[in-house]
Amino acid sequence: MKKFVIAGFLLFVIISLCAAAGIRDNYSENLQRNLWILAIGVNEYSNITDDSGYINLISSSSDAAEFLNTLKSQEGKYYNTVFSLSLTDNDSVPPTKQAILESLAFFKQSQPNDTIMLFLSGLGKSEDGLFFFLPQDTIFTGTIEIEHDSVINMNELAAIMNDFKGRKILFIDSCGAGAAINSFKNQRNTVVFAASLESEVSYENALYGGIFAYSLIEGLNGKAANNGFIDLLSLFKYVNEQVIRLSFDRNNNMSKQTPVIFFPPGFRDYVISAAE
Repeated sequence: MKKFVIAGFLLFVIISLCAAAGIRDNYSENLQRNLWILAIGVNEYSNITDDSGYINLISSSSDAAEFLNTLKSQEGKYYNTVFSLSLTDNDSVPPTKQAILESLAFFKQSQPNDTIMLFLSGLGKSEDGLFFFLPQDTIFTGTIEIEHDSVINMNELAAIMNDFKGRKILFIDSCGAGAAINSFKNQRNTVVFAASLESEVSYENALYGGIFAYSLIEGLNGKAANNGFIDLLSLFKYVNEQVIRLSFDRNNNMSKQTPVIFFPPGFRDYVISAAE
């Protein structure tokens, strides 16, 4: 099953070489820091129609829940406290546009030494280099067409996140997610993990769920560990290799999905969790 998207222009991906020369955080110092997680997952779209060109998803809600639960285990281990909030089809508050934007206020409580993680999983659309995340109440107006006021414009999200304190990491599991990087190029403290290039589909299936989310969660559970810790680059290396492997098309001898990561210029790699 696919998460459908319109292919945009070719994505210009910036990965700062400065990140490779980064230094690890001291483990004991990190226990004085907190982690703030907001996980959004949308399977069922209330206004979707057969002729919209989109289909409902099977695993975004469960992927968001599993991502959140995986990182909650870091409380008292790598972070002093893990604060978490989720908006999925299975939660009391559904992942509508208004609810998603209001839930971002959760991050206003973060402090400069804290880490913020925002996980988005659902339908996405790239259009002229701009990425849109589709909340549950997206209004579909035609074949692969949407009402833009009903979706999350990534420029809008970037402006909101710019005001939050601490390190910020955005994970997007949607088609065309790589286009989201264009909205964060002027921010100095936000890292973006995107499931696919701007022109690509982000795949899910009954065995793995979203293959990006599956690979991400496996990496966070320890498979991306580097000397007992998981840093951003080691996590991306693992996720990239797994997604390419799981999406490999033997008939065409190529992978169908390529994750991308964005580090702002001068940004240094850092540890985000400890392995079991």
